Amino acid sequence: WKRDDAEEFFTWRSPERPLEVDPTQLGDWIRNTDVIAGITATPIVTPLLKVQVRPQLHHVRSQNHFHDNEDFHRSTRYGTDLQVSRFTDGRHSFTTGAEAAYTSISSNFLEPTPSVTDLAVYIQDEIEFSERVRGTTGIRIDSHRASAVEDDLSLNPKVGVVFTPSERVSLRTSLSRGYRAPSVAEQYSSTKVFGFRVVPNLELRGESAWAGEVGATVSPTNRLWFDAGLFWSEYEGLIEVSGAPGQVLTFQFRNVSEARVRGLDLGAQFGLIPGKLNLQGTYLFLDTRDHATERPLVYRSTHNLTTTLSGWADRVALDVRYRSRAEQVLAFPLDERGDITVVDLRMNTTVRDMDIQAKIANLLQAEYVDVQERNPGATRSFRITVTSRF
Repeated sequence: WKRDDAEEFFTWRSPERPLEVDPTQLGDWIRNTDVIAGITATPIVTPLLKVQVRPQLHHVRSQNHFHDNEDFHRSTRYGTDLQVSRFTDGRHSFTTGAEAAYTSISSNFLEPTPSVTDLAVYIQDEIEFSERVRGTTGIRIDSHRASAVEDDLSLNPKVGVVFTPSERVSLRTSLSRGYRAPSVAEQYSSTKVFGFRVVPNLELRGESAWAGEVGATVSPTNRLWFDAGLFWSEYEGLIEVSGAPGQVLTFQFRNVSEARVRGLDLGAQFGLIPGKLNLQGTYLFLDTRDHATERPLVYRSTHNLTTTLSGWADRVALDVRYRSRAEQVLAFPLDERGDITVVDLRMNTTVRDMDIQAKIANLLQAEYVDVQERNPGATRSFRITVTSRF
């Protein structure tokens, strides 16, 4: 169970008076509540067979207490999945399964208020060709049904190979087709978000993509670790925010006919002082393209970098997050945009049976425009989290 009460506002008073809230928005707040209940049952476990069932219930409530609206959203998702794993001669491990979920919704900003049914079945075979070569092949079928829109049915195969020439080197490659159904918010929203009007799109369909990857993981010493991956995805019907046809400053989620996302994903970790001080970082290079317009996809940053300096088993950590200027935006393309760099500080400790974590986000109070145009990025904030184990 989780409940979050937060003051909410969309813009500063003016560019000349940052960090001041518009007086009309003072006192606006929102309450979000989440309840999750579920169990994992394993009725059969033998050397050759394993059967697992996982039913779950997820209830979400959101209520605005704003000066100009009292929007609300409530949803309950009932779901379960069944997985059967079968082990044969040691070289094959078969996994078959099925998933089913039904979501009921009550909301005053979804038109019409929908219900959603998602079904899926899949089978996968993990193959051990030798001590150094392993492979995976499988197929998944997804069905998505929602009120007042066309049903979606998607067939998604995958294949992958991992080659481990030594204990410190691992090479991998994969090819797969993926599918994502449109969310309720993407398909049915009729509201204002960050000051922009959003309208429903009942013609929105799920997106699918063929994705390939080639990568390697290398650990030359116990203190040094590297990972690199090249990826390429070709999307059909990619779901993106676009201007609503014939309407000014009004947006909706639409299917981009074809799009490409490719790039390089790098990671490294170095033990500066074993057990006391570590440095790790990740870098993501993105090259995106909408094949219809031959322009980059909106709100993507070409360069994305995260570095973390941590000490004493991550009890103290300093995070630096960087993303380059978004090349393409929707609403105000002539606005000045820049790179974003944010520094966070984290500390945690354990007291008896409680984990205590303190975090200062945006430690240096960087001022920047967030991904949402003409909206400020989050200012410095303080958070203390206490988790009890029992």
